[in-house]
Amino acid sequence: MCIRDRDGNYRSADDVRKFRDAIMWGAKTAKQRLPSDFYELIERFHKGCEREHTNARKKGEAMDTAADPILIALHEKLLQWALDENNVFVWHWTQQQWNLMARSANIDPLKLHNFRLRIDSIIVKFDESKCDKQAQRLALKNVYAHPFDFRLCYFTGLGIHIALWKDKMKGSESLFLSKNAKEGSASKAYVEQLQSIVDRHKDEIQTHISLTRFNPYGLRKGAATHAASGTTMAPSVPAIARRGEWSLSGVLDCYWHFGNEGDQYLGRVLTGLDPTGSNFDCLPPHFNLDNPMGNPSVERAMKITHGEFLDEHPDFTRILFGCLAPMMHHKDSLTAHDFNNIAILQEPILLDKLPQLITTKPSAVIAGPTGIPPRVETNGNLFSIIADLRVVLELQKSVESTVVEAVTKTLEDW
Repeated sequence: MCIRDRDGNYRSADDVRKFRDAIMWGAKTAKQRLPSDFYELIERFHKGCEREHTNARKKGEAMDTAADPILIALHEKLLQWALDENNVFVWHWTQQQWNLMARSANIDPLKLHNFRLRIDSIIVKFDESKCDKQAQRLALKNVYAHPFDFRLCYFTGLGIHIALWKDKMKGSESLFLSKNAKEGSASKAYVEQLQSIVDRHKDEIQTHISLTRFNPYGLRKGAATHAASGTTMAPSVPAIARRGEWSLSGVLDCYWHFGNEGDQYLGRVLTGLDPTGSNFDCLPPHFNLDNPMGNPSVERAMKITHGEFLDEHPDFTRILFGCLAPMMHHKDSLTAHDFNNIAILQEPILLDKLPQLITTKPSAVIAGPTGIPPRVETNGNLFSIIADLRVVLELQKSVESTVVEAVTKTLEDW
């Protein structure tokens, strides 16, 4: 009853489920009715496959090629290896796929109109998803900067990618697809380049994941796993399902409407910030200027970094302002890598001036952080109290000797 591959191995019952879903989706798209007994027969077939696959697995005859989750420790290594090889394409694509909890097929067609800048986050909304071709329930996904690690900083990655990719984006608003390129070609290039990097780090990879089960789809699984179990104070399951474009069943999808705050909290967790730490409520590095382009240094930096791109895509200028500040905040880390094609890194005077205009504290531009649960403020107060107590304890260590010296001196003088 079960399906076998060419080598005679039993295919996973999950593959059968995917075949079933594909048939049902095809019928719905074609507006055709399936035979009335299809649903009963396919369920019986699926259950039978599950039993046979279990027995085959015990005999070592089962085929199971599902991707394992790429957890955050391996995710960070992939980012570092891409940077070590100056492969900004793989670096930023990996950031996108992890933070958006997406399939490669969703990253491939990303366009500039899919991005918006909100208070302290960048919002991404796909044009469609695998299960929502009509774009009726697509999620708004909040993505955040990481002020403490430029490898994980989505804002920095987006700014650098556009700075280096802008010539390929002429006449197009696609983020990864070159003009006239076939849809899917960028995804194919990413998979090939990522696999090439992985092949050079096989020994290190195997401490995290089986090489036979390594697949870029594991980034989506890993992001979901990190969000759900990376902390005992995990974001809600509906928020995770919403970002991953997973259905919670017809009834819940109909009656549960998800607030933006849950996704904001999730976005902070995915960017790598520790929800139990004192810096979870950090703000992105940003220019403390009401009109950044009114400042000669910022204006020159934007033109040097993004050039004609600003004229062709003026609506994206505001997002690039949001990206330039984190880039300058991380300038020392960037100059340590071979990003020689980014013109702004060759301007020492600007590199000295711009950080003076940047803040990570609340300002007239960003009044405060979003996506912060109430407990984070309590944690911050506790960390502050602990720091003060440590100072007091250090002072107390010298009190005893000071008192002894004072009493001794008084007695001697008396």
